[in-house]
Order: sequence, then C-alpha cells, then structure tokens
Amino acid sequence: MTMSVIAPGAVAIMKASSSRAWRRHSRPKTCRLEPVEVPIACNLSAEGASSQLEEWRQLLAEFPGARVSPTHLVVRIAVGPAAVAPVIGLAQREKACCPFFDFSLKVEADAVVLHVSVPEDATSILDALSSVLG
Repeated sequence: MTMSVIAPGAVAIMKASSSRAWRRHSRPKTCRLEPVEVPIACNLSAEGASSQLEEWRQLLAEFPGARVSPTHLVVRIAVGPAAVAPVIGLAQREKACCPFFDFSLKVEADAVVLHVSVPEDATSILDALSSVLG
C-alpha cells in the first residue's frame, strides 16, 4: 500500500496494491458491551405503587393472560388502538419508575400480545401484576 501527501494540510491519498489489502483494512470494527445490572427498585411511594397496580387491574381485567415462566408474563389484548394505547401509556409509566421491567408488544392478526419480563430477583413484583389478570 502506498500513501502520499500532496501538501501540508491536504488530504492523504491511499492506493491499495491489491484488493486483498483493501478488504483487510475495510472490515467493520466491533465492540463488546458488558451487561449492566439494573437495580430492582421502584421510585414510587407505597401509595403510588398501589395506585398503579390498581390501574393495571382495571386495564387488564378483561384480557386473558398467562405466566409462561417465573419471569415472563403474556397478555392478549383486544385488537384496536383504543385497547392498546392505554396499555402502552401505563407500561411507559411503569418503566419510568421501575426500569427493571421489560415490556414489548407483538402484533398478531386477532390481537396485540403484551410481553412483560422481569429479572429473577423481581418475580414477586410480577406475581402482583399477574394477579390482576382476568
């Protein structure tokens, strides 16, 4: 590989002597991310947590759900934005006060499925949430 500089401050021009040299230098860089533990903590008061659980109770009482593992809950929500929008809003508020929760939605032909996961240390909190299902 050759490199030449035209003038001070000018752009360097690189010329590869073979395509193999170019491939060797054009590989994408990768980095490793270390897992970060999110503490099992909630910034709501006892009254606030109780109130939020009651909101979950009112919202999910009509929908079938199942505990698929000690750390994972699945709830089938009726199709339509009117049913899904309040669940999204409450899940966002829950995530704001309890960052260890993991919420995701899967869109199916006849329903939207809410997946709720927690770390193993927080299964008792998921117990409380699963107790409100219809």
